[in-house]
Amino acid sequence: MSFYISSAGSAVYKAEPFNITPTNMAYSGSFLPDKNEAKLNQEIPVSLMVYDSGTSSLNYTLSDFFTPEKFADKDIVQAVTLTFYDHEPT
Repeated sequence: MSFYISSAGSAVYKAEPFNITPTNMAYSGSFLPDKNEAKLNQEIPVSLMVYDSGTSSLNYTLSDFFTPEKFADKDIVQAVTLTFYDHEPT
C-alpha cells in the first residue's frame, strides 16, 4: 500500500510500508473501514499491526491503540495515525 500526502499543494510525500517478513509469528491487523468521520484535532488510528512470537492468539482493534499497555509483551507493534487540524500544529 502506498500513501500519498499533499502539503498545501507545495509538496507530496510518499510513505512505503515497513517491509518485514516475520517467521513463526502470530499476526493481528486492524484497518480503518472504508468510510469513517474524521474529527478535527484528534489522532485517528487508521492501521494497527501486531506481531508476536508467543503462543497466544492475537485479536486487536483500532481502539486498542489508545491503551498501549496491551502491547507491552508483543514483539512488533506498528500503527499509522492521522490528525486533521483546524489550525497550524505547534
